[in-house]
Amino acid sequence: MPEDKARTEGGEDTGSPGPGDDDILEPLSEEDGAPDLREVAGHVQKAPPPEKEDARDAEAKDLSPGPPTVSLEKDDTPAPPAGDEEAPPEQEEGPETEAGEAPEAAAPSEDAAAGAAPPPQMVENLADDDLFVFLDYASEEDFVALRDGEGPRAAAPAKKGCLGKAVVLLLVLLLLGAGGFALWWFVLRDTGKPAATAPEEEEPTEEEILVRNTPERLRQRRASLRLETALKYGGTEASEEAVDSALGFLARTAGEDGRWDSKKHGSRENVDLAMTGLSLLAFAGAGQTAEVGDHRETVKKAVAFLISKQDPETGRIWEKGQGGYGVGYTHAICGMALAEVAALDRDEKTLEAARKAVDYAVNVHAYKDERTGERGGWRYNAGQKPDTSVTGWFVMQLKSAFEAGVDVPGEAMEGAVRFLERVRAKKKDEDGERLHLYGYDDPWEMNARRSAIGCLCRLYIDASPPELAGSAAWITEKRMPSWKKQDWYYWYYGMLLTFQVDRDRFLEWNEALRDLIVENQVQEGDLAGSWDPQGEFAKYGRLFSTTLATLCLEVYYRYAPVDRRTWEAVK
Repeated sequence: MPEDKARTEGGEDTGSPGPGDDDILEPLSEEDGAPDLREVAGHVQKAPPPEKEDARDAEAKDLSPGPPTVSLEKDDTPAPPAGDEEAPPEQEEGPETEAGEAPEAAAPSEDAAAGAAPPPQMVENLADDDLFVFLDYASEEDFVALRDGEGPRAAAPAKKGCLGKAVVLLLVLLLLGAGGFALWWFVLRDTGKPAATAPEEEEPTEEEILVRNTPERLRQRRASLRLETALKYGGTEASEEAVDSALGFLARTAGEDGRWDSKKHGSRENVDLAMTGLSLLAFAGAGQTAEVGDHRETVKKAVAFLISKQDPETGRIWEKGQGGYGVGYTHAICGMALAEVAALDRDEKTLEAARKAVDYAVNVHAYKDERTGERGGWRYNAGQKPDTSVTGWFVMQLKSAFEAGVDVPGEAMEGAVRFLERVRAKKKDEDGERLHLYGYDDPWEMNARRSAIGCLCRLYIDASPPELAGSAAWITEKRMPSWKKQDWYYWYYGMLLTFQVDRDRFLEWNEALRDLIVENQVQEGDLAGSWDPQGEFAKYGRLFSTTLATLCLEVYYRYAPVDRRTWEAVK
């Protein structure tokens, strides 16, 4: 096909059609050296649709990929069928006016001069992609200049609004980039990995429950620390095995309702509530609660049974028909047991029962001096003049409640001290210091058992271990443990006192008593894990001897030393 240009270099009319004619440009060939319009980047702008679709439109749609063809003459030949490979027909001369003369070139319109898109006839034979690229150029002159390699591509004016969209897009990209950088810097920088999803919350272990709920001074009761603490303070593996065996016996003999039947196990009178309280103390001493341990169901039933026997108004724990010298011992022992379990597992119902038991002890049962109105000390029944034995159990109840977080009025403890001072003996040591030795309800009935009880009360109220060390030495020298003269009540308080105030004295006492208890435990049969009732308190049966023996072997971890300097040499 002959090579023609639409305009001369000077821009004068050479007889070729102008921008206003109906003619279209001659096809571009590869020989022209013009750039492929597919490589030209530009914003897509749809061409205005032709007024009427004819065969030439179909031909344009079926063009195969390749160099675009642009004709400068009008093509009236019908388009060949799809797939026809014949050469395009020769192009005829342009149309003439009525007089047979060629029309004059129309002057460019203001829109064309301002960069409006060329008429549709100029792009009829372009493929779709080329058409889109071509439409980014404002006029025929720009297109021809581009085809002939003249003028920079950057000369194409930007479409209206394109710059604003580009700025917005740039800002969005910047924000996304900044967010990604912040995520990497604060989350992924150290690991180089995406942040791990939070694992599902696991159920706490028994150990974690006990640690979370147990006061600091009671945490050595944890199962993982029991043996370690026992070995540190004078226990043995054999003594710990004896504790486990005793708890097994108590678990086997508990009733379905949570009580222990005292008469069934050799007691001469009904002391079921007191024996249930002592059994619960033995379980709590080894860290067994309603939530933690091998005997949680036993503990849970026992707690429920004691609460069921508590007066909802006064807080008294009692049941008609109970022996044991009245309400005092029973209430104090059961209240102490509820407080220790509450201190371990923080159950609100148990804690509330322990709180009510404190209210009864302080406001109802304590002795009240009619002359002064002061309360202080406890005995068998409410309001009676106090004695050292019952007062000891009430002081331990209030001490355990305090450990559990229950408010304990200071006046109650002060009243206990006033009573103990009234029954304190005047005996002095070699240096002339008055010893802490106590009688029953007056100073003249002083003995080792009552003195051990009184000293422990003073330890938990107002006295320091050094103040009581001389008294503990006198007590233990007076009566060292002997299996022929069983006194579980004395042994229990003697173990607690010496452990707290005098390490050397305790180790001597412990050496004498620990192995006696372990060696005399029943090893076979239904009674395995228990101790035969003998001595002064045999009248309360096997449950009394078994619970008190177990509490003696738990002394190493049941209560942490009040003053750790007492044991500072022990590692």
